[in-house]
Amino acid sequence: MLSEYSIIINDLSKNYSFYNKPIDRLKQIIIPSIFNIFKLKPRTYSTEINAISNLNLKIKKGETIGIIGRNGSGKSTLLKMICGVLQPSMGNIKSYGKIFPILELGSSFNPENTGLQNIYLNYTIHGFNESEIKTKIDKVIDFADIGSFINMPVKTYSTGMIVRLAFAIAINIEPDILIIDEALAVGDEAFQLKCYSKIRKLQKRGITIVLVSHSSQNILQLCNKAFVLDQGKMIIQGNPKYVIDNYLKFLNEKQNINNYGETTLISNKSNKKENKSLTHFDPNITKPSSTEYPSKGLLISNLSLTDDKDEIVNILVQGRRYNIHFQVNVNVKAYDLAFGTTIKNVTGLHLTGATTEQTKDKWISEVNKGQIISVKISFKCNLNAATYFINVGVVGLTENNSNRQFLHRFVDKSSFKIISNINNLESDIVMSDPSMDIFIKE
Repeated sequence: MLSEYSIIINDLSKNYSFYNKPIDRLKQIIIPSIFNIFKLKPRTYSTEINAISNLNLKIKKGETIGIIGRNGSGKSTLLKMICGVLQPSMGNIKSYGKIFPILELGSSFNPENTGLQNIYLNYTIHGFNESEIKTKIDKVIDFADIGSFINMPVKTYSTGMIVRLAFAIAINIEPDILIIDEALAVGDEAFQLKCYSKIRKLQKRGITIVLVSHSSQNILQLCNKAFVLDQGKMIIQGNPKYVIDNYLKFLNEKQNINNYGETTLISNKSNKKENKSLTHFDPNITKPSSTEYPSKGLLISNLSLTDDKDEIVNILVQGRRYNIHFQVNVNVKAYDLAFGTTIKNVTGLHLTGATTEQTKDKWISEVNKGQIISVKISFKCNLNAATYFINVGVVGLTENNSNRQFLHRFVDKSSFKIISNINNLESDIVMSDPSMDIFIKE
């Protein structure tokens, strides 16, 4: 039923025509009409750019939808069409409820007017009467928190102050549908915290939110669903964690298009015997659905998690030290290798990790085909009791590519659970005291 949805998009396309010379625009209007008279095929004087191509989307009421993609992928164009700022070339958009966009913060301000006058101006434009505006004034002023500047001309404001006031106005309108284009990157950390808190309150009230962001963490924390736009087309869609994992893999593949051919795994067997803990290894813990980046000549294998007795575990106790092990099989000559791991929670949020990428003196300067690198990352477990996932990767250079890149990477390669230690409860979300041992097995 239509009542389920806030926005329905059918076969939506937006095309732009570009002309090399002003006269070409006139030719494009006149000459095709003349050619049609004589039933001739006219030439085209413009170049067509497809900003959005055949997009179909249904957004249910109360959902928060995240849109992510590279610059120029069509995200802002899509939002402007949803808001009615742009008209589609083909297809249609139906919306059910009052829409308020946060597209270009501060663009509707009169710089000669005070902040207070601009609050009245903006709310009047959006159809609020004076009594309704008065009920919102104090909320906006308190949220913006710019002090006495509220009574000074906007032209005296810093960029940050303009953004704070604009977001405060927008977020307190509380429409049926809120459209946000990269506005969550505004202000300092304290102001951003207020923005997130306010958005969560709007979500609880059942307001539909469409959020465009380059921040994968924003998408993971705030959205129910997400999709990726690329060259105007939806290429990935689903739950936020699935979308972000595959989007990052997509970016990696786009940036690294060299073909190394078929890669042979030198060794997929660990040199040490797998000694699993009898008390802290649960074979029934569900293995995660792992995402693997294409190998660029190196292959990660034999990922394991061990305790101080060198026993393999997947149940960790707060406050104890553990080790993440993996080996890297080298199938091409490579240089300046760095290694790392990150730990994520069930929503895909990166919580902690360790890497040698920022510490050049810990890089491996050169490796040859046939070598095997052993990596050991030791850390004290201070995470809360929950389930977590391990990512591992190796970054470096090869003879075929002088740009630093992932030569191999796994997302959600392994999972583990943490239980509380009643003698030493620690709840900081941090991988404390990490150390890394890396050596080459000849």
